[in-house]
Amino acid sequence: MNDDTATDTRVAIRAAGPGDAAAIAGLIREMAATFGESSPVEPAWVEAFLGRDDAGAFVADEAGDVVGVVTWFLFPGLYHAAHCATVDEAIVTAGRRGRGIGTALLRRTTAHLESLGVAEIGISTGLENEGAQRLYRRLGFTDASLLLERHL
Repeated sequence: MNDDTATDTRVAIRAAGPGDAAAIAGLIREMAATFGESSPVEPAWVEAFLGRDDAGAFVADEAGDVVGVVTWFLFPGLYHAAHCATVDEAIVTAGRRGRGIGTALLRRTTAHLESLGVAEIGISTGLENEGAQRLYRRLGFTDASLLLERHL
């Protein structure tokens, strides 16, 4: 499998563009709903995010339908004295999971971030999301810290 395709050959992994904003916002709202929450994200916010020099996203495109997304951003890491990256959202729509799409998205994202020369890539998931944890570990991520959040 190359980094540009998922296991399902009808799915292409590509850089997200402004035309993907509505679909990406929908995927983020879908993810929030699985946690019993809601997200206020709108396509305009996604477009602004995608327009940044220090952030981006890759989408899984199946015959013109966006069925998955991984978003990332860069930040200056003092510890490493180099840029670091965080994978922020990693979502595959419920009906398309288990087909290698998330793996392909994450491989493409990490390859891109490595090509930018980042010193470290961080990713997090809920403590109860054992499937995502297995996937992240399989892709070389290790348990390195505990992320605590305070929602305002």
